[in-house]
Formats: sequence, C-alpha cells, structure tokens
Amino acid sequence: MVHFQFSIDIIYPHTIIKEEKGYLKEKILISGEAVKDIVILSWNEIKRDLKTLKRNIIIHEFAHILDFEDGIADGIPPMDEKMRNEWKKTILEKYKELNHSHHIFIDSYALTNEAEFFAVISEYFFMQPKKLKLHYPIIYDELKKFYKIDTIKLI
Repeated sequence: MVHFQFSIDIIYPHTIIKEEKGYLKEKILISGEAVKDIVILSWNEIKRDLKTLKRNIIIHEFAHILDFEDGIADGIPPMDEKMRNEWKKTILEKYKELNHSHHIFIDSYALTNEAEFFAVISEYFFMQPKKLKLHYPIIYDELKKFYKIDTIKLI
C-alpha cells in the first residue's frame, strides 16, 4: 500500500504570476501548481470552480501529487503491476487517440501531456462523472478502480 504525504504550502488570494528563469525571463499566470509534495493554489480559482462545479483546481493539483508519488509525472499514479499494464492499455492509449481527434468534450489542456491528462480526467471523474462515463466509459471505469469509488453513486 502506498502512503501519500503532501502539504498545502500556499494559497494565494489571486491568480499566481510565476516567473520562469532562463535566458529570457518569462512570466506566466497559473491557477495552481503541484511539485513533488507541495501544492500551491489560487483562492480565486478555487471559488470560480466551486461556482461552476465543472472543473476543480484542488482535485487537479492533488492528482498531480498522486502522479508524482513514484517520482515521475507520467500520468501513471502508483499502482500494482497488473493495474499499471491495464492503465497503459486504456488510459494512455485513450490519451494518444484523443490527441489525434477533434471530437472531445474534455478540456484541451488535458492533451498537453500524460500527467495533465490524468489530472484533468480526475477532475471530470469527481465533478462530471455522468458525462465522463457517457463519453468515455473506459476512462471512467479505470478511474473508478484506481480511486476505489463510484462517483456516479455520490450524485
């Protein structure tokens, strides 16, 4: 059994301006961020999500924390080998398929990379489970096995 340990270090009142260091300094706006065991959130983004009940930055960033548990953000959170193989066949294949498709109800940010895909589909699993199951039942079923909860029954 995997033991998850994390901390919320900062909740900013507004959207966060993050400065990327490098040859050219770049400022980007972020609504939240998760790195290893640290979560940074924007209170404005949390409130926005609570009003719409469609997306959820808290779920998104904590999904990243789960994904980081094995030391790499690859869209595959810690799980046993059998489940990991099934995950690769279903979730990661669906990610690749959707990257070549224009018919998607899932936010296009999910297609940035496998780690973002896992975080975004986790949001849908908890926030819009009926819609996720209707359009992508295989994704819903894999997340149900991973999270060990049937979120449709919670509605």
